[in-house]
Amino acid sequence: MQMSAYRARAQEYATALGGAHHRYFAGLDQSWDPAAIHAAHADCWSVQAVEALGERAATGNVGARRLWRFAVTARLRALTAPHDDERSRRAASGGLPALTADLAVETDVLERARIEQRRLELTTETLSPSAGAALEVIRSETRRLGWPSYRALWTAMTGIDLGGLARRAEALLRDEDPPDLGDAYTRADVPRWHRAIWADQAFPSHALLPSLRSALVEHGTDPDDPGFTIDVAARPGKSSRAFCAAVRVPGDIHLVVGPTGGIQDAEALFHEAGHAVLLAGRDARWRFEERHLLPPHVAEAAAFAFERRVPDHGQERIAAHLATSRVLRRRRMAARLLHELDLLDHGPVQDLRERYARRMARATGLDWPGAPWLTDADALLGSADYVRADEIAG
Repeated sequence: MQMSAYRARAQEYATALGGAHHRYFAGLDQSWDPAAIHAAHADCWSVQAVEALGERAATGNVGARRLWRFAVTARLRALTAPHDDERSRRAASGGLPALTADLAVETDVLERARIEQRRLELTTETLSPSAGAALEVIRSETRRLGWPSYRALWTAMTGIDLGGLARRAEALLRDEDPPDLGDAYTRADVPRWHRAIWADQAFPSHALLPSLRSALVEHGTDPDDPGFTIDVAARPGKSSRAFCAAVRVPGDIHLVVGPTGGIQDAEALFHEAGHAVLLAGRDARWRFEERHLLPPHVAEAAAFAFERRVPDHGQERIAAHLATSRVLRRRRMAARLLHELDLLDHGPVQDLRERYARRMARATGLDWPGAPWLTDADALLGSADYVRADEIAG
């Protein structure tokens, strides 16, 4: 394998995916077809490419290891894309985003319980089958690539002791108390707690961008840096939450903003700005893997760090909410990591449903249902990157 040729193709692949993702969620395109993009670049994630990169990575070459993880992840995402697409379509057609939005503003406890019941029914009856199917694809494909488990493959790709990380996650859940979420008692109350309508006056939608620009200046970043653009235009179909899209690193990075205001939007905006700042600062002379393929836990740690620049406006209640939000995320990610490892080790066996419910209740201090045990999991272990990032960010 010619590494220079592979890098060039990998860049084309990343640019195609990043560009399509950006245009669709920014409301610039009416649809997107990630499966077609995966198929058009199948040479980047073929078994031959994965094996060749794995052999180079085994020699200790850091760049080859990053490219190997890129190829493996691309292969698994391409093979699970049909199941993921089906789940996304069914969630949208079943009204799941609207139900979650309703929970965030509903003040009546009984009505929240009714909305949550509809969410759980949709999850169990419509979304769980495709999530379980995607999990099994990852388990079987990992074995096809010659690895006993995705746990072993992930450890080899990252160089991170996953067993040690899991033990630290378990210790975190054991040694740290769940956060105090006030009058939130069940999972159904979490969207409303995060939305924190009481803080809206401190975070009006028109002030979020000026607040971000000030934080960028304090960070030493030019908010008008041509390395990334901040898209604040209103348009139909645009995501209501901020996101960062890397089309080409550096030089073609988009921070897309469609906030409605509120503390939750501020957290998301500053988090995604952390990603954009990190990517915009890469050196254009570096190789593809050095520019585009930052270890995910490093990227998330940078996003966590920038997220802490969300202003509290000198209000103790806001500062406490922001701190509690970080604790809640940390504990949820620790619990998710342990659950995802169980799923990868054993498959979607029913015993894990109740174990998931108990683990999440322990993590959050809330009554937690078992229904999301498959949909609230990332079989590619994104939670491991979050847990590691939190350790780095401190």
